[in-house]
Amino acid sequence: MPFESNPAGGQRPSRRFRPISLTVTALVFTSLVLSGCSSFERPEATRDTRPVVTPSPSAGRSTSVPVAGGGTTADVIQSADAGPVVEATWGQVADLGNGVQATIADSKRLEVKAETPGETSGPAVALTVELTNKSQGSIDVGSPIVTLTDQAGVLGQPTTSSPFKPFTGSVAPGKSAAAVLVFLVPRSDAGPFKLSVTYAAGQPTALFSGTI
Repeated sequence: MPFESNPAGGQRPSRRFRPISLTVTALVFTSLVLSGCSSFERPEATRDTRPVVTPSPSAGRSTSVPVAGGGTTADVIQSADAGPVVEATWGQVADLGNGVQATIADSKRLEVKAETPGETSGPAVALTVELTNKSQGSIDVGSPIVTLTDQAGVLGQPTTSSPFKPFTGSVAPGKSAAAVLVFLVPRSDAGPFKLSVTYAAGQPTALFSGTI
């Protein structure tokens, strides 16, 4: 270590180097503090160990909903085998058995105008189908199956544009009911046409043929 002269004699350490020793001491202390901070670990976050309770779904409620034509969505519709086919020409009477008869009372070509969304205006044919009930009980005609095809087997497009008038409800004994069925058909299609009418599932089908 350097020394300086002492007037009283002898030598004493030089004071010029004291700041350096203090600086080194401060750096060592700072290093120790930082080292201690780096080894310090944060405590783990407290986790919620309570069990999670999942509510069970409540029992659903079922309600019978009325549907068009009577009954509810809970009703089961029984399937039925197709009945026999009875062929006839325009104007003839098709005897469907059990006192039920069908005939085409009128047929004509016309132009229809679309009246509801999704329908198309254009050339069409209208056929008036008449059902007569000569049995002892009423017959249900509320859900008939009707199709029109041309000589190539192409289906006519059914439409509800005027003068369409469907079968509804039932026909009492000794009474008749008429429906006007309308199909879009190109003007160039001259026929002959075939009209298939099944007044109720499982019942005989009247198959009429002719030109319009």
